[in-house]
Parts: sequence; structure tokens; C-alpha cells
Amino acid sequence: MTLGCYTLMSCSDSDIISDDVEKQTTRSITDDIIYFQNKSVSTNETVSGGTIQVSDVTVTNKAKLSLMGTKTVIIDKSFTVEADSQLEIDIIK
Repeated sequence: MTLGCYTLMSCSDSDIISDDVEKQTTRSITDDIIYFQNKSVSTNETVSGGTIQVSDVTVTNKAKLSLMGTKTVIIDKSFTVEADSQLEIDIIK
């Protein structure tokens, strides 16, 4: 099962979707710092929030990682996007 809720605050049973539905994850908190670390991203994933701090992340398997911050996106250390995978960074006002 994959959680399909759109905030880190809470999820209900209706937010759980089966794995055969499009595999895309979204995380969002608009005013806080989102720490996205120690991850291997192999399906499309979107991370959004005020400030996004990324470290020790690898994007593989033709996946697309979208980082959408309203303040800042910080990539600290050990960040890899393999061939045919994608990285998108947006600062949204």
C-alpha cells in the first residue's frame, strides 16, 4: 500500500491507495523545513514546503523528483540523479 495523503500531518483510510495506481508521492508543509534525506527515489515523487533540505538522495529508475519550495531548496551532500531520471526544482511565490 502507498499513502496518498498530501500532508505529513495526518492520513485517513480513504487516503490509502493501492500500489497498482500511479506511483507518485507528494509531501507538503508550507511553513516548515522539510528534511528529505537518506532516500532512494525510484518512482515519481514531489516534495513541497517552505524550505526543503535534501541530503543523501539518489534518483533512479527513470523517476522524476520535484522539489517545490516557497522559500528555499537546499541540497547538502551526496545527491545523485542517474541517467534517464529527472530533477525539477521550483521556488513558488
